[in-house]
Amino acid sequence: MYEKFSKQCCLECLKPMIRFRNYSGLILLTMLALGMPVVHAAQSSTDKTTFAEAAKYTVKLKVRTRYPFYDDNIGSLKGAGFLIDKERGWIVTNAHVSTRNPDSIQIAFKDQDYADGKLVYADRFLDVGIVAIPTSSIPDDAPISRLNCKEIPSIGTPVAAFGHPFSLSFSGTRGIVSGSQNKWGRMWIQTDAPINSGNSGGPLIDFSTGQVIGINTAGFSKKVSEGIGFAVPSAQVCKIIELLKQGIDPSPPIIPVELSPDPERTKGLNVVHVYRHHSVKWSLKQGDRIIALVGDKNVKLKNLAELINALRG
Repeated sequence: MYEKFSKQCCLECLKPMIRFRNYSGLILLTMLALGMPVVHAAQSSTDKTTFAEAAKYTVKLKVRTRYPFYDDNIGSLKGAGFLIDKERGWIVTNAHVSTRNPDSIQIAFKDQDYADGKLVYADRFLDVGIVAIPTSSIPDDAPISRLNCKEIPSIGTPVAAFGHPFSLSFSGTRGIVSGSQNKWGRMWIQTDAPINSGNSGGPLIDFSTGQVIGINTAGFSKKVSEGIGFAVPSAQVCKIIELLKQGIDPSPPIIPVELSPDPERTKGLNVVHVYRHHSVKWSLKQGDRIIALVGDKNVKLKNLAELINALRG
């Protein structure tokens, strides 16, 4: 009798709580359902702003080269670039777009006519080119791009690749930072944002900050793999720009040794060969290991590009 009454009483007492929990779950689901479009709308608004800004500072390039340097392309080339200095009219692109001995460079902002440009600097090692356009040909509302001169953003960072893929002018695609790869003697930003012909030289943009984190450079052939593209980190470009502004030649220094990264260590370069008859001499021998530079211990020296960049100027 008591047991039966107790169970019934407990059930009667719990009914309001059960109803409340049910209503709470309904309220929570309703809030989530209402909140999702708000979050999505905020994100969508940010994305639109990023693409709208990119469309204003990104340019189209048409380059013609009759007598190319070694490893440069001959003929007519098309690519992208982005404004970095409005007072000087400087635009960053890839060196394989600008080439190192162009006969003509034509540059156009969105909804503008082409204007004649000129080559300021081309770095074959980093595949970075800087060209200039007359300041009178820069639209008043064209902002300068903001470069991230620090570390490569972490894996998963949402990014946008902007350019003119397959002649589809001022087009944006989105993806993430897939990683940072130490290949071909330098560091690359790996992304799954599509980088196709016509994207070369365009900006890779961090959606969360609006900063340009890299220069779209290359994508693996679709015959090899899908969703693998590479960009030159803007952090490696910033020093070149600063040296040029100071009137200093930022060309890569001569390295009189062959260096190789150590796969078992996170930093440092091994000396694998010394050029005995080179005009430049370093006090190094085969088997030595470079782990830092005097006066600049912050250089990590994971690859040859970091050493060269530290020694520029």
